[in-house]
Amino acid sequence: MPEYRENELCYEDYRALRTLAGWETHSEEQTRRALAAALYDVTAVEDGRAVAMGRLVGTGCTTSLRTW
Repeated sequence: MPEYRENELCYEDYRALRTLAGWETHSEEQTRRALAAALYDVTAVEDGRAVAMGRLVGTGCTTSLRTW
C-alpha cells in the first residue's frame, strides 16, 4: 500500500517518473521553478520509491472577470 506525501515532490522523483512514462523532460532549473510554483502536489511512495505523482498548477496570475 503506497504512502502519500503532500507538497514534497522533488526534482529527482519528478524527473524519474516523467522519464519512466516516456514524457518530455525539461532543464533542472525550469523544473525546479515549476515545482516551486505548484499550488499542490502529491507523491505516492512505495518501498521508499516514488511510484506516482499528481500536481495542481495555476497560471501564476489573477484575472478579473467582467460581464458586458
